[in-house]
This record gives sequence, structure tokens and C-alpha cells, in this order.
Amino acid sequence: MKIVKPLRLGLLSRPYRMRGRQRLGLAVFALATLDEQALLQPEADLWSLAGEALGEDGVLDLAVPKPCAEFLVSGAAYTAHQQDRTACMARVRVGELEKTLAVFGERYWLDGKPTPPAPFEAMPLDWAHAFGGPEYADNPHGRGAGDERIAGVRTRRLPNVEPARGRMQRPDQRPEPAGFGPVSPLWPRRFARAGQYHESWLDDGFPGFLDTLDPHFFNAAAPDQWWPGQPELAAGAPYALWNLHPRLACQQGALPRWRARCLLRRAGETALEDVALRLTTAWFFPDRERLLLIYHGATDIAQDDGADIELAMPALDAADAPRPLAHYEAVLAQRLDAQDGALHALRDKDLLPAQALGPWDALQAANPMEQPFAVNQRARGAAIRAQLGEQARAHGVDPRAYEPQPAPMPAAPQLDDLPDIARHMRQAAQEARIDALHARRRMAEALQARGAELPPAMGAAALAAAADGAGRGGPPSLHNHPALATLQELARAQPLGSDADRLDAGSVGARLREAQQQLGRLYLHAAHHQPPAEAARPARAARLRRRVQALMAGSRDLAGLDLTGADLSGLDLRGARCVGTWMEGVDLSGALLDDADLSQAVLARAHAEGGSWRRAVLAGANLGQAALDGVDLAGARLSSPVLDGIVLVDCALSASRWNDCHLAGAWLERCRFDQAELDTVTFWQGTLLRETGFAAARLARVTWLDCELDGLDFAGARLRRCAWVQSQCGAAPNWAGAELQTCCVVETDMPHAVFAGATLRECSLRDTVLDHADFTGAALWRCDLSQASLAEADLPGALLQKATLTHADLRGANLFRADLGLAVLDDTSDTRGAYTHLANTRPRARHGR
Repeated sequence: MKIVKPLRLGLLSRPYRMRGRQRLGLAVFALATLDEQALLQPEADLWSLAGEALGEDGVLDLAVPKPCAEFLVSGAAYTAHQQDRTACMARVRVGELEKTLAVFGERYWLDGKPTPPAPFEAMPLDWAHAFGGPEYADNPHGRGAGDERIAGVRTRRLPNVEPARGRMQRPDQRPEPAGFGPVSPLWPRRFARAGQYHESWLDDGFPGFLDTLDPHFFNAAAPDQWWPGQPELAAGAPYALWNLHPRLACQQGALPRWRARCLLRRAGETALEDVALRLTTAWFFPDRERLLLIYHGATDIAQDDGADIELAMPALDAADAPRPLAHYEAVLAQRLDAQDGALHALRDKDLLPAQALGPWDALQAANPMEQPFAVNQRARGAAIRAQLGEQARAHGVDPRAYEPQPAPMPAAPQLDDLPDIARHMRQAAQEARIDALHARRRMAEALQARGAELPPAMGAAALAAAADGAGRGGPPSLHNHPALATLQELARAQPLGSDADRLDAGSVGARLREAQQQLGRLYLHAAHHQPPAEAARPARAARLRRRVQALMAGSRDLAGLDLTGADLSGLDLRGARCVGTWMEGVDLSGALLDDADLSQAVLARAHAEGGSWRRAVLAGANLGQAALDGVDLAGARLSSPVLDGIVLVDCALSASRWNDCHLAGAWLERCRFDQAELDTVTFWQGTLLRETGFAAARLARVTWLDCELDGLDFAGARLRRCAWVQSQCGAAPNWAGAELQTCCVVETDMPHAVFAGATLRECSLRDTVLDHADFTGAALWRCDLSQASLAEADLPGALLQKATLTHADLRGANLFRADLGLAVLDDTSDTRGAYTHLANTRPRARHGR
């Protein structure tokens, strides 16, 4: 489920089953100030504050609607507002509900009587200072339930926090701990409401809540802080807090008049569903001057894990000014926009009341003009101006006549303004592009007017056609073309006249350079489709080799060179810059190309036996029909290269990175992609992969289409959105310990495949032959195995929860201790001869899933 929310709200969701209904519980959190005009605070402050109050084993909320409203208080009691500093009354009133606690300094039992309390300034109102102790299940954090050794003396303390009435009179009393804070759901006084187990629950209720559950289990406060029968706190309810702040004896106010809602979108739908939320909890942090409001709601769901809810967007409205659903539909569209969505996500006013948005201290401090460096630079400038002014006055010159007025410091942009700023910047950039296009068009028209004076055979189109019609391999070239000399001679022979009417040699050269560059780009992408280039003749090969060696001894810059057909075998080319270098048919056997930059290089039909290309950069390079045998390409980076017909044998490709790669008709044998990263890679058109490993690799959007797959190893790999389509498997693939997310197999049978210990989530193995496959200990969460053949397959201990097994062939399969809870099986699932001892089939999938 995707969460789209303002920065000042928190959201928790919880799918649950209660009394036969699948529900999604929603809890929205709003942290506000205790000011007369409450201001919402960042969500990060909410979690920080709640973490301090809850401690290590606390729970903020169970995200299930509470049957009645309640209030909570966290913080400390203060004696600053009275003369007696040894005790005070902490008192809270919200609406018509009121509760008082007696708070004391440290006390001990002495001869069966409490000692006088020690003075204190602040006493935490947490469970550690209420009655309890390690042996007391209802408050293991407290004090007073047992003896303890303090300063070497064995004694027993009294709790610092007690109820205003019914305080302890004897050491052997066991009172209920007193406090304002949330009670742990694991403590007996709250857990008793969770219900009693009975056998029928396994068939009808598992894994949901017990049918005997008392919904007040979801209330975190003690019962004397509830409004029984009142499911919602009234917006604007008054409150008063006494002795809970170090400076204010009484804090008074009213709850904010807000209404919360949560907009949901279900899978396969476009309309938003508006879920109304109830204000069930007011949680005060008086000494921090903060108030946490918790709103609850729930909606029915089709899937027990809420997978049918695609998106949730919480929002807050002023109680007297709810915004229409159309407003939120427009806001969602803006926040999901691919271009500006991230900027619109910063506009809290679209989802919150504008008057509730206060300053954000962390962002205010981020103004770069207020950073120490900028402040120091401005101070330094002012000091220099003052010094120069003194010097001017010493020479009888009034500096005010010459001193420029400093421009005012630009204000830091507000978050709400960022989308508009981005739109204006794009508009300015678009206008600049239009101006540039107009300028280019005017230049092109001028050049065309001049070119029209030339004979047709001398135009650029004729030159390109002549070059294209050469019918030979290797790099294209316009050098020595017969029209070139004619053009240049014509430019020189023009009579003197106005500059606007002259066709100068410079314009001819520019047009030719542009044509040459276009042909070079075509060659980069299509070199492997034209006839092979001839190997360099011995004299030229020796000359090229010496030139490369000389450059490597100096700048190491081979960019743009034409090394077609050269013999570079055995050379040390480490760190070479070969950007755009033409290296078709080059012999690189044994060469060292570690850390070389081969971006945009033409390596079509290059061949190498042995050598090291570790960490080489091959962005946009053409390796079409190249043949590499035993080359070390560990850590190499391949981005959008041409790889058609490439042959890789015994190559090490560990930790290499492949992005936007397409291998058509390729041959990969005994190669290792261990720990490599592949993103958007396609192996297709008869590509062969034999005994090739992807152990511990990370693969995303990788497709094997019409391939021959023989003995592939994906052990420990992580695969996301990968597909095997219409391919043939020889030796069984190995996915032991791999993680596969939303992958699919289509018309590719994999008998004897190994999935032991693998995790498959939402994968499709539909209609796939998996006979004798090993799924020992594998997890197949929500996988589609319908019509699959799993005859004699091993699935001991496998997790098949929510898997679809209709029309599946499980004859003779080993399902010992397999977990088939919520798996979809019916009369079409063939389990004849399957071993199902200790297999779990509960809970059963409901009809219509």
C-alpha cells in the first residue's frame, strides 16, 4: 500500500479479522501545540516524543478502532507552584471527566509506616514510579511490591505516584498501579480483555482476534480515563491540567476543532473512498506543551493482508469547513505526478487546515543565507567597506558617493512555493529552448541559401549518399571525397562582396564536420551490421601500436582515435581514456584495461583471449559480435551498450553493473555474475546461457526470452520483476536461498529445479512443469501455481500461504510439515499419493478469494 500524506501527520494501518469480517484499521496521528490556536508539528517530533514516553516495551497504538474515547497524560508533576515541595496533586480534567493523582517524594517503609517524603522539583508520572516491581505482572517497571537494597540497606520503597483516594497503608498491600499513561497490552489487567481461546476459533476465526475479545482491549488508558459509550471526543472539548508544568500552575484550553479522514484507493479502481475517522484519544504532554490527537477508523477489505488497498492518503479538515472529495482527488493527482510530485508532497496546506500550519524550526534554520559561512562573509564585507571608507575620508573623499547599496538578502523559498518555482523555471527553460531553435532555424536558412548556389552534386545530401554507398566495412569518412575539393575551391574563388553573400571555407568545413559526426553516430550503433572491417596492414598496425604506447606513456588519452583492426594485444591500457575511439576488430588478447573509459567506443568484432578489464566503463559502447574468452570484467559498468551477438566464455563478471542492456543472439558460457547488479536487461533471440552463475546478484526487470538456459545458478540472488518466457531449460536451474519478487515463468518448464530455502513473493509459476523440483523450506507467499505440475516435488516445511493451487498436479508430492494456510485448493487440485503428514491447512481460504 502506497502512503501519500502530509509531513505533519502520521499514519498506522493494520489489517485484522474480527467476528468473521476482514477489516483494515487506520490510525491517524496529529501532534499539536497547546496554544490557543493549535499548530501542527512535524511527524518526526511525534515519534520522538512518543518514544520517550513509551520506553522500550511501549506501544503507541494498535491501529484498531477503540469502542470509547479516552485521554492519556505523559510527563511529570511539579511542586514549583506551592510551598510544600514534598508532595502535590496532579489533576487532569477533559470535558466532564476528571482524575487526580497524589505525587510524593522518595519514601520508605519504616516499622510498617511511611517515612516523610523527601522534597522534589519534578516527579515523572511513568509506571517506574507507580506501584509494582519485577515480580508484579501488572507493572514490572514499578516500585513497592518487593524489598530492594539501597545504599547497602535492605528496604522497601513506597510508590511516588498513588491514587488521590485509597493510598497504601501497609507494606503488604497490592494496589493497582496508578498513572495517567498507556497500559501495556501484555499486562494482565489489559490482556484479560483479549478473550478466551476455544477450539472452534481455529476453524472459524484464526488468525484473527478471538470472538470473546472485549473491544476495550484496544483502549490504552485505565478505565477511569474512558468515556464509556462515547466513541468519539467532541471537537473543542475544554481541558485543564494542574501541576503538570514547571512554570504554569494550570494549563487550560480546548481541543482543536479538526476532523480527520483517510482517502483510500482500492486495487483496480480509480475512485477514492473516503473513510471517516473518529477522535478517540487525546494524549497530553503538558511540560512539553504538546497534544497528540489519535483518530481511528476502519473499512472492509477483501484480502486478509489488505493487499487490495492500493493507496492511503490521510488528511485533516477544519470541523466547520470540510473540503470536497474533488479537492483531494486533485491533490492526489498532483502528488503522483511524475515530474512535480515530490515538490507537491511538501505542500501540507493541501491536506491540512492552513491556520494549523506553524513555522517548521528545522526548515527555517536551513536558509543558506543564515548559515555561519554566509553570515561571516557578510560581516567581512561590511568590515572591508568600513576600512575603505576610512581611507577615503582620510583623503578628503566622501565614500557615500561611491559606495554601492548592498542588495537585500533573498528570502529562502517556502515549501509551498516550490511547485510554482519549478514551473516558472521550466517555462523559462522552454522559452530559452524556443529562442535557440529559432536561432538555429535562421542559421540553417542562411546556410541553405548559400548552399543552393552550389551544383547539386556538391550538396551535403550527395556527399552523405556517396559515403553511404561505398559498401565497405569500417569507419565512415568524407575525407578525399571528390566533391570536397570542389567545395573548398569554390569558397576560395568567390569574388569579394558583402560578408552576408559569401560562402567561406569555414561554413563548408562546419557542414562537413556535422555530416561526419552524424555518420560517426550511425557507425557507433550499426558497426556490427555492416561488413567487417579489414585488419590493419602490418605497417599501419605497427604504427598504431607505437602511437598508442606513446600516448599511454603520457596523457593516456586515446579518445576519438581510429584504431580499427589494430593489434593491441598485451598492452597496458589501464586508466586509458578511449571515449568514442574506433576499435572495430581490434585484438585485445592479454591487454590490461582496468579502469579504462570505453564510453561510446566501437568494439564491434573485437576479440580477446585473457586480459583484465576490471572496473572498465562501457557506457554506450558497441560490443556487437565481440568475442571475449577468459577476460576479467569484475566491476565493469555497462550502460546502454550494443551487445548483439557478443560471445563471453569463462569471463568473470562479479560485481559488474548492467543497465539497459539487450543481448540478442549472444553466447554466454561458464561466466560468473556473482554479486553483479542487472537492471532492465534482456537476453533474447536465441541467446545461450550455459553453466552461468548469478549467485548473490541483484536483478531487476531482467527477461530471458526465447533463450537456451542450461545449468544457471541463482543461489542467494535477489530478483525483482524478472521473467523467463518461451525458453528451454537443459540442466535444472538453482535458486537455493534466492529471493524472487513479482517474477513470472511463461512457457518455460523447469523440472528438477532447486528452490530450497528460497523466498518467492507474488510470483507466477502458472502452468509450469516443476516435477521433482526441490522446494524444501521455501516460502511461496501468494504465488500462482495453478495448473502447474509438481508431481513428486519435495515441499517439506514449505510455506504456501495464500498460494493458488487450483488445477495443480501434486501427485506424490512431499508436503510434510508444509504450511497451506489460506492456500487456494479445490477439487481440481490433484493430491493423490501426496505425503501430507503434519501439513497445516488452517486457516482455510474463504470462498471467492
